[in-house]
Amino acid sequence: MDYLSLDDRPFRIRFLHIPGHTPDSLAWYDIDENHLYVGDTFYERKRAVPIPGLPDDAGQVPGLPATQAAIIFPEEGGNWIQFMSSLNILDSFVLYQNAELRRQHGSSHGLAPRVKVGCGHLTYNADAECMIHEVRSLFERIIAGNVPVTSSGEKRGVIHDFWLESENSRYSVMAPRRVFEEARKYFHKATWA
Repeated sequence: MDYLSLDDRPFRIRFLHIPGHTPDSLAWYDIDENHLYVGDTFYERKRAVPIPGLPDDAGQVPGLPATQAAIIFPEEGGNWIQFMSSLNILDSFVLYQNAELRRQHGSSHGLAPRVKVGCGHLTYNADAECMIHEVRSLFERIIAGNVPVTSSGEKRGVIHDFWLESENSRYSVMAPRRVFEEARKYFHKATWA
């Protein structure tokens, strides 16, 4: 198999098409580093792991509301239904990769490495499996009506809703109301496992 190379070092990556946040969303997985990069597909509201040289409030712009670091769905092409499917794809991929890492390292090597995730804006080196499960669970609670809309606003004639469970929540969401209503209707009879 051919791979890209940087400074004569192989750079082995696998791409995953994960539509939903936007129609063209891609994730890529660094095979040698066991690191998944998901861009703006999801990320934390506040930086959990400090990044040297960057302020702790990166992603928050003075004068803008706390929704600045929300997981955002654009009016043009955002699709919550596809997003949920993409989270399932990412979850399956990461579960498989973590199982492979356990198999490769065996119990004699202590704790096996796990897939880490890097996300746009604020998140890097987080446990991918945990983060995907947390994000999916939040979206399921929102769809089920267990997380009320915190605030709403109009942007270019489109109503956008904002969901935040509490000020201490790790994630928040902002989406056009239409995108949420389509998902709620689609998943209305779904049973969350």
